[in-house]
Amino acid sequence: MNLKSSLTNELAWLLISLVVWCGITIMWSLDGEGISLRFFKLAALLSLGILAISLWWSAILGSGTEFRRGFISGVAVGAAVVVVAILYAKLTGTALWGTFYFDPLTTLNSSAVILALFIWPVVMIAGRESPYYMLLPLLIVFPILVMLPSGAALAALLLGVFTIMIRLIFRRVGGVAIAMSAAFLVITAPYVISASGAERYMEPSVVNDTSLSIPYSARHRLAMWAFAAEKIHEKPLLGWGFGSSRYIPQEDRRLAPNMEIMPLHPHNLALQTRLELGLPGVMILAALVFTVFYRLATFTDDPWKSGIAMAAASGWLFVANVSYGMWQSWWIALAFLLAVLMKISFYVQPAKREIRD
Repeated sequence: MNLKSSLTNELAWLLISLVVWCGITIMWSLDGEGISLRFFKLAALLSLGILAISLWWSAILGSGTEFRRGFISGVAVGAAVVVVAILYAKLTGTALWGTFYFDPLTTLNSSAVILALFIWPVVMIAGRESPYYMLLPLLIVFPILVMLPSGAALAALLLGVFTIMIRLIFRRVGGVAIAMSAAFLVITAPYVISASGAERYMEPSVVNDTSLSIPYSARHRLAMWAFAAEKIHEKPLLGWGFGSSRYIPQEDRRLAPNMEIMPLHPHNLALQTRLELGLPGVMILAALVFTVFYRLATFTDDPWKSGIAMAAASGWLFVANVSYGMWQSWWIALAFLLAVLMKISFYVQPAKREIRD
């Protein structure tokens, strides 16, 4: 199987479909001001991501000459993005991604999450001599994440380890089952939230009850997810439109005078997709998630390689469903960067042991 051509083409078509549908939903979006600029930034970012993956994978899977050409092309694309970002910030006074604090490039936040995700290429490279060496980076990073105030990062790492175990124990069948489960959860997220009883946390007296053992941050997450599910049921087919999350009326649903029930977005990839893009949007996202996980589960017979690749994808998808907004540029760019680094880690690791399913 030619992983480069098949996966890149499928991802490209699915991402194009997502962008096209986003553009269509602008017609009924609540976000009137600046929506066109945000849409074109999204389209440009996704296009650059696909180009970066295509260039790097062409380089790594090709000959020495192709590798050098692809490497130079990849560096050139990255440098061009940096130049554009600096010029954009200088001319407009705002950053191309993130929040502008007198730094044209800004600084990527959530270092714990980045550490939890980028450990997987390191694990792959560390295992070049023996699978046992793969444990060393994990043993170093795990106590660091325990000490950092990011439950999402620690959970992402543990989920990655669990994903590897499933792939090792149940082999390819386990990997395909993960792909199907991930896509299924993306589609059913609003119904899972509605059935969970999370709506009780939308009451200020409950979410602010200090006697509850569940942390306030988790209570607030459940409240905003329940609110998002409620609004999804109001417009289940076409959604509220691209970028509408922050503009959905909610003043009468505040959890406190200084606390909105849903600040900016639901902090959940699946819910935000269904909320803004409706059923067509979430079906495209589910197809995208399934394609990525299925390809990672089947592109090799080595369960270690497949499992570690799936661990990185599982961690990113988990954090995307508990922490960030789906249109945050740095978070989207991080996914493409992680994909490139994972592929590089496959290249530098000699294929000394091959475990057949």
